[in-house]
Amino acid sequence: MNKITTRTAIIFIDQKGILHMEMIAGAEIDYEDAVDNGIVIKRLIGESKALKLIDSRVSWSINKKARAFVKEIDSKQTIARAVLTQTSLSSMLNNFFSQLGKNNVPVKFFSNYEAACDWLLTFKD
Repeated sequence: MNKITTRTAIIFIDQKGILHMEMIAGAEIDYEDAVDNGIVIKRLIGESKALKLIDSRVSWSINKKARAFVKEIDSKQTIARAVLTQTSLSSMLNNFFSQLGKNNVPVKFFSNYEAACDWLLTFKD
């Protein structure tokens, strides 16, 4: 498994074909970081789309310009996204609020790693 570390995340594809993005504690993602992470993901997945597991159980932030960039490229790279959070209460609240917004790909929040992977694998061809 080839893990690539950027200034803000550790990114790799596991044996099941899930792309993991483990956020680095205290990371403050700016536009350049978002572009860097996007390039790493593109190098790992090529022209295909990926099942993404975002491990955000640590504290991190992303600025407005970076968020806009990620939103722009995300649907081109993503089949479905699972986001790991600290607690099940956080997951429930995030799932509720994510249903109110428009998502181009299926998104679900989890506090359990295995449950997140199992859910992502339901989207695998």
